Amino acid sequence: MDISKIKNLKINISKIKKSNKQFKLRKEERIKNLKMLIALLATANIAMGTGISTFLIQKLVMPHYHERVSDVSSLYKSIEENTNLDKNEKKILNYVSEFIDEYYYYMDKNEVEDKLSNFDIEYKTQKDKNVTGSWNSMFCDMTFYTMSSSKDLINNSEVVSHELYHLLSDDIYNKCLAEGIASLINYEYSDYENQDSYYKQLLIAQILCEIIDPELVVKSYLQADTSIITDELFKIDNNKTRYKRLFKNLSRYQEIFNEYLEYTEVDLEKGSYNDYLNLKNIEEDLLKSIKSDLKFYYDHSKNRKDEATVEDYFDKLTTDYDIVVNSNNNKNKIVYMGDYNTESKYLRKTK
Repeated sequence: MDISKIKNLKINISKIKKSNKQFKLRKEERIKNLKMLIALLATANIAMGTGISTFLIQKLVMPHYHERVSDVSSLYKSIEENTNLDKNEKKILNYVSEFIDEYYYYMDKNEVEDKLSNFDIEYKTQKDKNVTGSWNSMFCDMTFYTMSSSKDLINNSEVVSHELYHLLSDDIYNKCLAEGIASLINYEYSDYENQDSYYKQLLIAQILCEIIDPELVVKSYLQADTSIITDELFKIDNNKTRYKRLFKNLSRYQEIFNEYLEYTEVDLEKGSYNDYLNLKNIEEDLLKSIKSDLKFYYDHSKNRKDEATVEDYFDKLTTDYDIVVNSNNNKNKIVYMGDYNTESKYLRKTK
């Protein structure tokens, strides 16, 4: 590789970061910057391998800052100033106000305020995936797949809240933990007792809250810093191989889980059942390994609390899902669900 090109790449990247410093870019401008970045990487002969492209693109197109929120009112002011939202959409931050009031000081001031000032909301009445909502950090937009307009937001507050917790966090984080912790926050602060497809991820988040201080779990999530968790695990056991394996398996599990979301009943009837079973076997092996490592940390942790509850978590982690066929659309999506039947006790400070 030509070293001069790498130097030139660094110079050009610094220009991109400087030009994007205020983050107030429209979607078209971000697409333009994305194309510029891809061209720069190609010029430097850098292979866009799995994970590398996402990491670099998010870091450069949506740069991160580290000044923390000191005045919670600035967040509400930011969403109120968002010209992309209507009056109903500007009220959704109230759905997560209790969590914000208790943990705002861990949030990235510039990034969160800029997101709240600029994000869009889209509505699709027919699911194109087996999800009810999504947050796209690249283009700063939120999509809901079971709503037709902002009038539906209030009756789907748990769905909206889950995506807001993603917005309030930093963007580059272990995806399995991101979904699990967001689900746990939503479960505790929304008194959310329905079934949910992020069941295994939730159990993992709950187990982590039994191993280390739950506040550190939230801090790690909001700041997208897994080292906050791994540092605590390292205090329990200084075997780096163990926590590296754990986090590698967590990432791989989320990849497998996302593949599940694409399966439909029709797929299985047409002969994809063997592929489906292969995914199930991979999932089972990953969860067994994840369970083993988490169990080791729990058994050696000084933070152990309710052993009966945690044993229940571990049992459910490797117990099969309830399988439900969702007929809200003509694809008959298969939903993998577990029952949220544990007490709210980890994160919520005001009981």
